[in-house]
Order: sequence, then structure tokens, then C-alpha cells
Amino acid sequence: VAAGLCIAALARPEARISVVRTGSADIVLLQDGSASMYATDVRPDRWRRSMQFVRTFADTLSWKGDRVALALFAHLASPQVSLTSDPNALFFFLDHLRDHSPFRLEEDTTWDTNIEEGLYWGLKLIEKDEEMFGRSKNPKAFVVISDGQAWSGNVATALRSARQRGIPVHVVGVGTPTGGLIPEPARPDGSG
Repeated sequence: VAAGLCIAALARPEARISVVRTGSADIVLLQDGSASMYATDVRPDRWRRSMQFVRTFADTLSWKGDRVALALFAHLASPQVSLTSDPNALFFFLDHLRDHSPFRLEEDTTWDTNIEEGLYWGLKLIEKDEEMFGRSKNPKAFVVISDGQAWSGNVATALRSARQRGIPVHVVGVGTPTGGLIPEPARPDGSG
């Protein structure tokens, strides 16, 4: 027996084991909620198509260590969900945002798209999370969902700020090359 074990030890047997590691991430979704997102060049309209994308994106996450935040922007930004590992918190907001942006067509600020403000709010969401819970080991990323019709702000400055923090910015475009008409808001008398 001893001689057999010595021969086995001299043969240096190896066992190959594959270890699958899944990485987690902190992802801040920055959703354009401006008036141009009501254009119907994609069906049913740009807003609802982008909400379908966000829902599919959230459904495909493993949520094992992943955290997601959501902020909307037009002229101003409006954070909806801070970084959370609870998918139900995000899905609650997505269900309530499914059909229309909270920025009303009747408000002048909805007719402006300030991507810079959205990116700054993304940075604020990460900074606030670090202030409250400490620095996360998860890599961070911004996902901007927009039709790209930016009217104000300086996007280059905001991108530089994100780059300095080591946060990549990914953009998902919604729309078509031919574009579409933005629906006019209803008049005070109810006619549109």
C-alpha cells in the first residue's frame, strides 16, 4: 500500500477545477425624460421603448451583489432610486414610470434636455452612497438612455468629471435617423 501511494505521489496527479466567478457592479441608469422622448418614430414612443429597455436590463441582472440607481433628467434631474440591491424597489418605480415621464409636456423645463445635469446627479448618487455606507468594491458605470437631443449643459465637462472618478459612461440611443414630431401639450381649454 505504501509503495502504491508513493508511486501515485511521484506521478503528481492533478485535478482541474473550474471556478466560475460572477462580478457585480454598481450601475446608475440616467433616463432622459424630456419632451422629445414622446416622439413616436419608434413604437409605441421613445419613452415607453426606453422603459422597456430598462425593464429588460433589470430583469437580466443577477442581483447577486449588483446595485442599481435610477435618475431622470430633462432641464433638471430627478433621482428616483438610490443605489439598491433590491430589485423590487427599482421595479416599483419602473411600473409607475412605464407610460409617461414625470416631466409634464406643459412645463417649459420639459422641453430642454440637459444630459450634463443627469450625469452630475449620477455622481451625486454615488457620492451619497459612499458617504452613507462607505466605498463599495463594485466597479461603477453610468448608462445614459436618451434620444440625444441635448439642448443645454456642457456634456464634455460632466464626462470629464465621470472619467476622473473612473466611471465609464455608456449610452443607449432611442429613436430613428429620420426622427419624429414631438406632440404638443394640451391647451388650457383641453384641446390639443
